[in-house]
Amino acid sequence: MKKFTLLAALSAFLTYNLIAQFATGGTQISYAAVNNHRSFISPVADGNYYVTWAAAAAGNVNSVKLAAYDQRGVVLNGWSSGGKNIGPTTGNFYSPQIITSEDSGVIMVWHGSLGDSSFSRIYAQKYTESGQALWNNGNPLQITTGTNYMDENPMIISDRNNGAYIAWTRCDQALDANSGDVYMQHITAKGTVAANWNAGCAIVAATGGLQECWPQLALTPDQSAVYVSYVSGPAQATSLVINKFNTSNGLVADGWTSSGQIVSAGPNVVPQINCNVKLYTDSSNNAIVFWLEQRVTVNGEIYMQQISPAGTPLLASQGLMLAGDIASGQGVNYLQATQDADGNFSITYNNLITNNDVAAMRVQANGTVLWSDTLITNGGASANPYPVYDGTGGLYVFYVNTSTPEKLYGIALDASGKLRDGWTLPGSSFGAVSNYDVLNPNYDINAAFVGGKAIVTWNRLLTSGYYEIFSCNLLSTGKQCTQCIPVITSLQGNVTLCHGHELTLSVIPDPYIQYNWFINNQSSVDSSYSVHVTDSGTYMVIVHNTQQNCSDTSAVVVVTAQPSPVVTLSAFSENNICNNSEPVILSGGSPAGGVFSGPGVSAGDIFTPSQASVGDNIILYTYTNAEGCSTSAAQSITLDDCTGIDSAPGDMRLLVYPNPASLYVVLTCPQNLITGKLEVRDMTGRVVYTSIATDTRMQVPTTAFANGEYMISVTLGGHMGVKWFVVNR
Repeated sequence: MKKFTLLAALSAFLTYNLIAQFATGGTQISYAAVNNHRSFISPVADGNYYVTWAAAAAGNVNSVKLAAYDQRGVVLNGWSSGGKNIGPTTGNFYSPQIITSEDSGVIMVWHGSLGDSSFSRIYAQKYTESGQALWNNGNPLQITTGTNYMDENPMIISDRNNGAYIAWTRCDQALDANSGDVYMQHITAKGTVAANWNAGCAIVAATGGLQECWPQLALTPDQSAVYVSYVSGPAQATSLVINKFNTSNGLVADGWTSSGQIVSAGPNVVPQINCNVKLYTDSSNNAIVFWLEQRVTVNGEIYMQQISPAGTPLLASQGLMLAGDIASGQGVNYLQATQDADGNFSITYNNLITNNDVAAMRVQANGTVLWSDTLITNGGASANPYPVYDGTGGLYVFYVNTSTPEKLYGIALDASGKLRDGWTLPGSSFGAVSNYDVLNPNYDINAAFVGGKAIVTWNRLLTSGYYEIFSCNLLSTGKQCTQCIPVITSLQGNVTLCHGHELTLSVIPDPYIQYNWFINNQSSVDSSYSVHVTDSGTYMVIVHNTQQNCSDTSAVVVVTAQPSPVVTLSAFSENNICNNSEPVILSGGSPAGGVFSGPGVSAGDIFTPSQASVGDNIILYTYTNAEGCSTSAAQSITLDDCTGIDSAPGDMRLLVYPNPASLYVVLTCPQNLITGKLEVRDMTGRVVYTSIATDTRMQVPTTAFANGEYMISVTLGGHMGVKWFVVNR
């Protein structure tokens, strides 16, 4: 056999893609060539946030997505750009809703049907901030199990103990207009039904022959009860009902009945998913409900009611009217609301009285109006406002300018309902000039206040013909997206670079961004979106957005170049050996402390010929120094095909019995290995027993060995005998 020897020090170029988030007219969140819509945001206390949305593809293939971002709009580690595809692998899924749990995870609910079923069920899953699915072994948790009805449009609130309360509408298979009922379930932090709750679900409203649907939920501050509101009655003649349920068992609370308390007898409460009916609680455990109703005018009025824990209405018997003009016959529509830190409520709506402008007001829980009828726009052609409390008493309001092309706008109010300094009507546009911003008629706007600034999401029609989800992280001024905050590392601070390797610092390329890289505080000639680093130094980038006319400087990345070790590997003495030879312990690597790898290598330094290939087998020796830099060297072991030939010369052959062993093994050792080093190793290569071979027959105790496979070897000079045995008690 020809002996083949290879000696090489192996090094590689290691590239880090350290990404910055830039976007013009907002940051694109979804990227699939489908219609994406109905996005919802849920903030995390650390300034990060989650976004969910629905995706509708051709052929009626519908899915739900979930993504996570830091406060700069950068995708969090463990999450996918464009969002995770949530749900079973086959089927159609809709109406995702999310909440952030107290442990900073996210709980998501949605409804849909499997690929082989026409029935819709409710599903849920909880993810950690790093993207790990926690419930049901990582599979979607099916909340409902029936096969003869449609469970749809789930709503969710936190149980304030890392779990959730979920309510939904259930219809029969035929989707009869009067078959709707409302059900609820409590899922714990572990993804199980809460103790004492019905495993099937709690019945909220199930009156035969009467449609009951569109539930909203609110947990009392003392966490003793959950209020659930829902709409009841046939289309165009609906009333609003509320009921109260014990959190301890899901049963109707004392003093309440299964039919609940009628908040408004109609004639027509107008619900939609996530708007027109909003339910809250106040510090006294009262329920606070706002709703849109077509009672006096065709376009509707906004009402509110405060209901005591005992079920008594505390305001006017049919609710306190907040907006609408009975005398003129004009009204309002599209109600949204938000509760601030003081327990007050800010309400926004379309004011049809003033040619379809957007308006806002603020009320206390007892119905006292703090300020009202603040016009956000004054030229009409505006729709579907969404309010966000700003953390300091003020309010951001986002809305759609319905002129062609449609645009997403935003404006800021102070604590008294007046325009903030520096703001004028109609506010600032966040949309791209060449595209429609919002999908008519849903106008899918959602927003939250995260990390000291407002974040808004919406869907935009691209030139591809598809709607994609965008987000905008507002600057402190609130007048433009934070497109000038460069992020060139998600590691923050120090980065170690090994000599012979390369580090790439990059930002997302953008035609409107100009880049100026600085190395050791000196401007470099590199003006591209990335630089290649091979030496120690401090690196940062200054960017200028020519479209938004803003500039900003990134955080500094400190790169420390560390020496890579010099590694050698001597030629193996075990060469040109038989493929059925006994295992051997590899050596010859320098510096000591490295590990071997390659064909037939296990436990870091054991080479088993029968597990390698006939011919040349390249074996690597890799050493990592204290700075974390690694280098490898290589040699080969050539195996001959010795099938049918004894596996070892007679003068090196060991005999071990009994095998398997329990208390001990007897080792029979050839004469030429007497006084040799005797070792027993486990499958990890760890030496578990050592001695000297003092006789041709020795007893080795195994009582201290765990069950498993072991290798016993005797080495003397250039001779070695090896045998495998098993301990099994």
